[in-house]
Amino acid sequence: MSRRALSSVARLVGQTPEREQLIHETATSNPTQRRSTIPACHPGLPLDWLTSTCEGNLTAVQVLWMSVTGGSGQTLGDSITISEFGAFPTPGPQLAKLPAPALNDGFFNEYPVVPPIPVRTGETLVVDFRFFEAPPVTGPSLVTDIDGCQAVKNGLYAIPPGFWFDACALGVGGDFAIRAVVDCPEILFKDGFESGDTAAWSSQIP
Repeated sequence: MSRRALSSVARLVGQTPEREQLIHETATSNPTQRRSTIPACHPGLPLDWLTSTCEGNLTAVQVLWMSVTGGSGQTLGDSITISEFGAFPTPGPQLAKLPAPALNDGFFNEYPVVPPIPVRTGETLVVDFRFFEAPPVTGPSLVTDIDGCQAVKNGLYAIPPGFWFDACALGVGGDFAIRAVVDCPEILFKDGFESGDTAAWSSQIP
């Protein structure tokens, strides 16, 4: 199986999983290629809408946590929530909640989802992060990438007034660095032989 970040394809069960990361941002842990965000948003909840490219199991979520200077101590968040699609910018019913995530400055921090959440190819889930307390202006904080905010991908729950908003419409300049990881069974055979699809068999001797 392979581990992917929200996206993957149906594969035969029982093979080594492929790890697929579901992402739409281009953030990195390089301080020159990201910008710190959110200090003014507390106690808001930034969220990402992530679409799976395969049929598999969502096994982890990742949050990029950085400061301007780097090297700060560990920070505790309030929670990370995974929800169904809903109607943008409002997420649907909650599927899982990860309480008190510990965040280390300068890294994509990864948190296991137990039990894993089954996902289908093309299915969109929502991952949001709740701050425990307002981060300093210089961070550490959740960050965005620097190449623009994509429509219908980034939401924000603002308090006040206590509603979900399109983060781009509120002036957020990039995509939130929140990712999900999907374990997808790998396809061992692609010619239909193993599945019994005789129409895919070749009549020619190789």
